[in-house]
Amino acid sequence: MKIDFIEIEEIVIENGRSQLSDSLKALLYEYDKKIFDDFCFDTLYIEPELFFYFFRNDGGLSKQYLLNNYENWEKPLTLQTHNDFFGTCHIPNFGIIRNNTNKQLVFKNGLFFNEHGKNIKLQPEVKISNSNISICQHVPNILKNYLENVPFDSVKTSIQKSIPNIERAWENICKFSPDFGKCINETTREISISNFPEMPSFASLNYFGTTFININGQNPTDIFFMDDIAHQSGHTIFYLCTLNPDTFFKYPFNSPLKDFTGVSYETREIYGCLHSMFTLCTIIHTLNNYLSKGEFENNTRNELLGRISFYLHKLLYDVNNLSNCDIFTNDGLEYYEMFRKNSIYYSNLYDGLFKKFIFNKQNYYFNMEIFKQENKQLINEKNLLI
Repeated sequence: MKIDFIEIEEIVIENGRSQLSDSLKALLYEYDKKIFDDFCFDTLYIEPELFFYFFRNDGGLSKQYLLNNYENWEKPLTLQTHNDFFGTCHIPNFGIIRNNTNKQLVFKNGLFFNEHGKNIKLQPEVKISNSNISICQHVPNILKNYLENVPFDSVKTSIQKSIPNIERAWENICKFSPDFGKCINETTREISISNFPEMPSFASLNYFGTTFININGQNPTDIFFMDDIAHQSGHTIFYLCTLNPDTFFKYPFNSPLKDFTGVSYETREIYGCLHSMFTLCTIIHTLNNYLSKGEFENNTRNELLGRISFYLHKLLYDVNNLSNCDIFTNDGLEYYEMFRKNSIYYSNLYDGLFKKFIFNKQNYYFNMEIFKQENKQLINEKNLLI
């Protein structure tokens, strides 16, 4: 995979996926050796909910998350079902049951039956067109703490309204950044859409394979989703590249970054900063490829200009802050140098246009209205519009 000056060999991604798959199989074997009597784990096996189950280590493991690898199709299998916060039972690769009241299901010949023998129809998973990626129609357990006083209808509405823009975002990623899009398709299992106050978008090694996107307080256009998919799925990819993070640093990977930069308000760890630089590059790469090759109205062009410049300023801040910090091993320095070269490349695009915008009033998330107010004069100068 090539992202401007970042080059990652496919074998690195493949080895990372295999390592996670083997870890999950080992955890399952430790939990219940008999699982391997009925389930086929000879192939790659990654399931986000199972990573979270073993991470939190509470409750009973439900075989509904293993069902896609059930080997003996003619042998009935009884499942103890587990529902999300709103009573939705999700069976990966099969679908969901809304308002599930069945504590048990019997799986036989590819069909589901309740304990009384009645056939239970599942709503099929919703896939993004031309991808292996599902849109979560349930609420993953990792989000449980954000669900107090949130009605299910608002969750469902947020998901359904987002799908058309996600479709356009994915089409643009694949068309204008095909190498990166291919890698996302191979590493991202599902996208979860939320509209919860005080919850960030994120990706987590403890729920590997799911991209969590929160639209709360945002204008969730296709550009927004291109940005956040490139960001959060970028984290997922970089987890695979850095599964042994201590090999990239001369110090423990969770060392506070402020101890090396002297910036007292810095809250990240050194590993988090390395992740951040990678995802800033994936966002800028994705948006700039669309900016340089796509067709759109001026308001979209200005949003692309603003977002790219916003993230470039963040990238330059990290690259410059770390330039004199002797924290990297040779492996870590190799990544840092790729990020630094990207920052120089982006800084010089369009006669240095992206460095000319200002962001004195922006918060952590990009805000288009604030960007337009701060940069009104520059935006209106026709010679700066691409």
